Amino acid sequence: MKKTLAIICLLSVIILSGCQKSNSLDGESSLTSDGSSGESSAVSSVSSDNSATSEQTSATSDTDPAEPPAPYEKIQKISELRGDLDNQINTVKSTEYKNVHTTDDFTVKIPDTDVLYNLTLTTPAEYDFNTLYEKFDRVFDKEFSDIYSEEDKDELYYFYYNSVKYPVKDYIDKLKSGEQSFSELVVETDRAYLDIHYDYTGVYGINHDTMRSLSPDFPKNYVSLTFAPEYFEVTKNYLDVNSDDKYFLSNKEMSIKEGCDAVKKIISENEYSWGGSLQPDVYQVKVLDLNNGNYGFSYTMAPSYEGVIFDTYESPDDFGMSYSEMKTYDYDYDVFPTIAFMLQSDKLESLTVGKKEYTATKNYEIDSVIPLDEVVNVFSQSFGAGMDLQLSRVELLYSGMYPLDDSRTNYGATPVWKFRCYNTTDNFKYVVYVNAVTGKVVFYYKTDWETVYDTQ
Repeated sequence: MKKTLAIICLLSVIILSGCQKSNSLDGESSLTSDGSSGESSAVSSVSSDNSATSEQTSATSDTDPAEPPAPYEKIQKISELRGDLDNQINTVKSTEYKNVHTTDDFTVKIPDTDVLYNLTLTTPAEYDFNTLYEKFDRVFDKEFSDIYSEEDKDELYYFYYNSVKYPVKDYIDKLKSGEQSFSELVVETDRAYLDIHYDYTGVYGINHDTMRSLSPDFPKNYVSLTFAPEYFEVTKNYLDVNSDDKYFLSNKEMSIKEGCDAVKKIISENEYSWGGSLQPDVYQVKVLDLNNGNYGFSYTMAPSYEGVIFDTYESPDDFGMSYSEMKTYDYDYDVFPTIAFMLQSDKLESLTVGKKEYTATKNYEIDSVIPLDEVVNVFSQSFGAGMDLQLSRVELLYSGMYPLDDSRTNYGATPVWKFRCYNTTDNFKYVVYVNAVTGKVVFYYKTDWETVYDTQ
């Protein structure tokens, strides 16, 4: 199997290790305090094989871009919700639900905008070889000209076709004429990795070798930096990406917020970007102790549209949907698994799995959503009474993408409330997504409980 696929397989193995999905929101049946079978959860929404039941609303009924769906019975202007958010948070904290308890660090995050949208995201046209090759060469020169010369390129540049790797120099004329097909262009050495796909207009992966001197256990291959948190202690995991907390990188001291601004600027100004209608944004930051008095920032990133971030997974040891196309209730759900690592304030040591340059089309405006205090009721009613759900975080954001056609040329995205909780009755972490307009529980995921780093 080709090396790039091996990365993704490794990533999915790590992320999915110990992960499970079930067809009901409480796994099988919920348990009452005496251990007997209790009130069932929303089993009717999903059949035993995870397909829609005859009674279930069709997959696109509340996400169809043609027209807005019928809203939930109680909705509120987003502008009003923002002004009333503190009161609603206090209401949630003081309410005695049958199965939900807020944690001491319970937080709620909503975007700083009064209007959201139902979106259609259209994939970009594929690159021909000549265009892709020119871009590949420019990025390589920018990233690796300090260690490799122009003459080295003949020995470094490869392409993949049918999962087999070939030297570009041996097929260059056929590649330029279109006679030879290809799937991606790569450089794969112990010191440099660069990967660009014909159907991605952004860089698929890039890695330097800077960190090898910092740990004797650090693997000598290009995938290493993606898994940097596996080899260095995580000092703190920040969900507050605007924090003013500061750490010393290798060349200067930076706050979490300054680092986030820097990584977004670097991606936007270089040819790694998603481009199109979407902009890079940061979902969380892990601060790694590099054992030499300095720190590194490991970023979990996702695209945003007009300042509103899309859902993404939050790494193998945190809450979040898995990295790609998990089958949920109605359809596949594809999130944006991008990881970047910063050791110096003005460059990236690695960037893995940047997304395509989607064109976003606004189907209709959404200026009202289910308010927080009501949507927590919806969340609670989706689970059995015998469960003990420790609710730590609720967010209003754009869902990951769901296909709108069989060709997977067009994808949909819509605002959802995202819930993260820990269920003490089965020792699992739960992530639940509720359509912010209709109240339908549309996505659901759970993983084995593991240590979650302290968050802020």
